[in-house]
Amino acid sequence: MNNAKTQHLTLTTCGSFKSVMAFTDTQERVVVAPKVLPSVYTDFTDVEFEAELDFVRSATAIERSWISGSGLNPYEEDSDVLEAVSSGELVRVSNGIGFVAIDRLAMWNPTHSDPGHEFFYSPPYLREIAARGVMKISELWQQSIGPDKMLSITSLARSQTYQDNLSKRQRKLTFRNDNFTSSHVYGLAADFDGCGLKLIDDKGVTSSFNPRNPGYDPDLMAEPRIVLRQILRSMKGQDVLNYVEELSGTQEHCFHVAFNPNCD
Repeated sequence: MNNAKTQHLTLTTCGSFKSVMAFTDTQERVVVAPKVLPSVYTDFTDVEFEAELDFVRSATAIERSWISGSGLNPYEEDSDVLEAVSSGELVRVSNGIGFVAIDRLAMWNPTHSDPGHEFFYSPPYLREIAARGVMKISELWQQSIGPDKMLSITSLARSQTYQDNLSKRQRKLTFRNDNFTSSHVYGLAADFDGCGLKLIDDKGVTSSFNPRNPGYDPDLMAEPRIVLRQILRSMKGQDVLNYVEELSGTQEHCFHVAFNPNCD
């Protein structure tokens, strides 16, 4: 994260945030995953994918309710995102205590807004309330898990144009209907990798732990996922955020986390 801008930010919530704790509940149900995780791109039927899309649409309804009463406008183009950055409405998110953004976010620059660019991707920015929330979640999570692991963030703000491009690609959980606008296009949502982490060795060197790399064991994600889920569940109970586990049990499993703009 842009430290000059965000290192002193504090989270203002609709409830008392002091009650949120990161811990591991040994009685939490642990789902034993197969050693080779299925992929939505190769292992889902059309019926299964449509069922997942319906689930996400329903589970994110509260986010659209928050937005409709917030007076916020979506970012139509990446140029609108950058204009919001210039005005101080959005802040850059790349890394912080307990989390790191994937390379396509960390290395992003405006040339990557071109769909023809080799590293075409959405910009690495969020509204301040969402950036503060990401920081708090990650800090609590690392306090419980330990300093040798970091959450991996895969997506942040998106322009509506980028969102529309995603929705045209096969098996992407995005909506083209105006009635189902994503929190991402308001700079209010971040996606955490649900089946991968960044690992830090004793020399401070980081490496990626995910299904795309050799030696991956999904069983090792059980505790990190439980702790993250408990933190998010506690904050959701205070109306601070909404979270949805998308494509759970697959290589594309992610925690979609959207922050309530009315808590700022």
